[in-house]
Amino acid sequence: MIENGKCSCEMFNEDLNHVLWQCKKYDVHRKKLIYSLKSLNYTLPLNIESFLTCKDITAMKKIMIFFKECDLKV
Repeated sequence: MIENGKCSCEMFNEDLNHVLWQCKKYDVHRKKLIYSLKSLNYTLPLNIESFLTCKDITAMKKIMIFFKECDLKV
């Protein structure tokens, strides 16, 4: 739980889509994530909702690796 929903990058509210696709703090790790998702034939723009409704375990594993590399607890 947090008191304020604003991300520490001070750009947007800190939701999953912001963390995964926009937050400057994770740019380096995001490049690797996007590259790996493109290799699975996903195209930009991406949003977390599309992954939560699909049955592609490989893509979800790539996202979980991103969280781990960024030291994020989801």
